[in-house]
Amino acid sequence: MIGSLSIIIPALNEEHYLPRLLGSIANQDFNGNLEVIVVDGGSKDKTVILANGFKKQIKQLTVVTTSKSISHQRNTGANKAKYKYLMFLDADTYLPRNFLSKITKKINHKRNFVALPLILPIDGNIIDLFYVFLAYVVIFILSFIKPTLGGMCFVTTKENHEKIKGFNEKAIYAEDIDYGFRSVKNGAKYYLFLSSYLFASIRRRKQIGRTKLCFIWFKWYLDTLKGVITDQAKYQYAFGNH
Repeated sequence: MIGSLSIIIPALNEEHYLPRLLGSIANQDFNGNLEVIVVDGGSKDKTVILANGFKKQIKQLTVVTTSKSISHQRNTGANKAKYKYLMFLDADTYLPRNFLSKITKKINHKRNFVALPLILPIDGNIIDLFYVFLAYVVIFILSFIKPTLGGMCFVTTKENHEKIKGFNEKAIYAEDIDYGFRSVKNGAKYYLFLSSYLFASIRRRKQIGRTKLCFIWFKWYLDTLKGVITDQAKYQYAFGNH
């Protein structure tokens, strides 16, 4: 079981979603050492003010500001992290009360790893859940071929992060997929934890549409097999670089 965990949350104009996530972290039943690092990319709204407002509820909360880039923000947070294990979370996620204690019990602390939990839609309907089911069927199949990660939430070790030199900051899209590829290539064990779940907003689906979103994500996977995606004009996708 993991006893110490650093959570890194990149944020950019997330005043609507970030407080809900931080509130769910503050409410966890996790008994280990926990630090939370919010890395703001220069928000123009109240993201930083609201994040700092949780410092009484989350004892080890750090809020820093850096240049806008999800890979750079994640790397900045990981570089500041003091614990052995890292969890990367998107700002529009939400954790059930037992999420951290449940997922950390599963980890083999004797080796490097990358672990992807089950990510469910907040306020999603039956069709959204069906698409999640299909997505995880594909992810499960790919785990035997070329395992993939999702940036909304995954767990790894700081040693693995440093070994692969973190996220590739040249990647415009699919930096999480590339991170997973390089982690496994460098010896990290891949875990898929379908019994440990959290929630994510459906804002991507609302803007792009379910089918198109799934197509984009799978195309990213195929393109990243050839190398990192550096052409922003190739995809019309606002999230992560908005």
